[in-house]
Order: sequence, then structure tokens, then C-alpha cells
Amino acid sequence: MIHIKLLLLFSWLTLVGSQSLCQTTSPRLPTQHLTKFFYLHIPKAGTSFATCLYHYVCNISADAKPSTHHESAHPVSLPMFEKSFGKFKNQCNLTQWLGRRWGHIPVSPRADASRMLVMIRDPRRRILSAYHYGLHVFGMSDEARATMTNSVKSVTDFIRFPGVAGCMTNLLTGHTCASVVTPGRAEQAIQVLRQAAFIGITDDWDASICLFHAMFGGQPVPVEFHNVRPTATLTARGQPYQHSAHKAISIEEDPADWQVYQAALDIFRTRQRAYGKPEYVAPESESVIQR
Repeated sequence: MIHIKLLLLFSWLTLVGSQSLCQTTSPRLPTQHLTKFFYLHIPKAGTSFATCLYHYVCNISADAKPSTHHESAHPVSLPMFEKSFGKFKNQCNLTQWLGRRWGHIPVSPRADASRMLVMIRDPRRRILSAYHYGLHVFGMSDEARATMTNSVKSVTDFIRFPGVAGCMTNLLTGHTCASVVTPGRAEQAIQVLRQAAFIGITDDWDASICLFHAMFGGQPVPVEFHNVRPTATLTARGQPYQHSAHKAISIEEDPADWQVYQAALDIFRTRQRAYGKPEYVAPESESVIQR
């Protein structure tokens, strides 16, 4: 017992002493290096998390980040991360990152969920962001998309259109975002979440980045706390504006994803406590840019 307490205290002092952007408030479980992982990228749940992952597997400068725009002047996408970080390929151990590093690919039933990293977002905010980002939906047929584009006039219309709600639930259970959510699928998604190596919460971005490093090591760098793909619903650091999201969307409109989100929050808070409640400490020079 004494040995375990000393190990926890050493881990706490090590994190506080070496990672100035993240500080813990209590002794914590020891860090375990992440050797093999895959990233479940849920649409509008935090593309910027890729910055953290590229820094984790690459020995690159602290300010390295993808270009903020590409040729068509749209915000950066994960393929552009790959292109931007390509110049560092000799400094990266990309064998750690299993499978494709971009795309909204569902979790295969054969996948080892204990290697999964995922950012989960309040479904109301995710839907609102997708609505403002050109009715962003993944896995919908061209015919259905055309119908949606012509018929959707509000965020309520959007979330009620078949194939919009339930995206997180579907991806976690091996289905495309636009699949019909069947009874019991949310419970299956939660079982997958419970096995995940890491769950971050988009709406608690800074704490999520700090928790990642508390669990898996590596030095957090400032760009990991920036939102490199903002939409109209986000500040520059990935924190939601306080506007009509909660008024416009009821949790009853997306019950499966709401259930998954609540489970993710519980897991996230439990792991925060286990790893010393790591918190972001802003540098004195930091200024928050509204976008």
C-alpha cells in the first residue's frame, strides 16, 4: 500500500513539474504510454484533436500545426493535416496510429475498442455546428441529401430529417452516421465507450487535452488547445458560444446520442478523478480570439 501511494505521489509531482500547461490537484494514477491506437472521428466533434495526436507521435516543434486553409478556402480537414505534417514524416512514428487517420469511419465490430480514442460532444451543439457548416452529414445518399437541402429551413428541421440524429451512436456501433438508429443501439454504443482507451469531451476541450497527457504522457503544447477548424458556433479555443443551442434543440430530438453523451461524461469525470483532475493553466501571454 505504501509503495502504491508513493508511486501515485511521484506521478503527481512529475506531471506538475514537467507539464506547465496542465496541472493536477491531487495524486494520480501513473502515466502509461500509448503504443497503438485508432481515432474515431465523429463529425463536428473536434477535428482539432488530430493536432494533439500528431504531436504525440511526431518529434516536431511545439508550434507545428496544419495550414488553416487549403486551395478551396475551406477550413482544414484531416487529409490536410496529413499533407501539412507530411514534411515531418521522418520524425513521426505513425505505426502507432492504426488504420486510416482521417474520415468518419465507423468502429468495426472486430476492432479492439480498448485502442480507441474519441471526442464526444453534446449532441445539441454537434447538430447546431453541423447545421451551420452547410448541413454537414456523413453517409447520406445523394438523393436524400438533395431532399434535405431543399426542405430544411431550420435547425429543428435539420435534426428531424432522417439520417441526422444518432450519428455518434451509429459510428460507435459499426454503422454510418446516416443509418437508422434501432432499439438497443445506444446501449451497445455505451458498452464500446466503456472499453475506449480515451474519451474526451469537446465541450470541455482544455481539460480533455490535459487528461490525454495525464493518461498517456507527452508534453502538451499550446496549439493543442486551439481550434484549428472553427465554425460559427465556436470560439478560437473550441468553447461554445452561449446562444440558442439549448433553446432550439431538445434532448428528446436525439435521445440515443444524448444517452451516449451522458455516459461519456460519466466516464470522463471518473477518469479525471483517477488522474488527479488535470486542468489547463493558460500562459500569461494568451489571448482568446473570437471567431
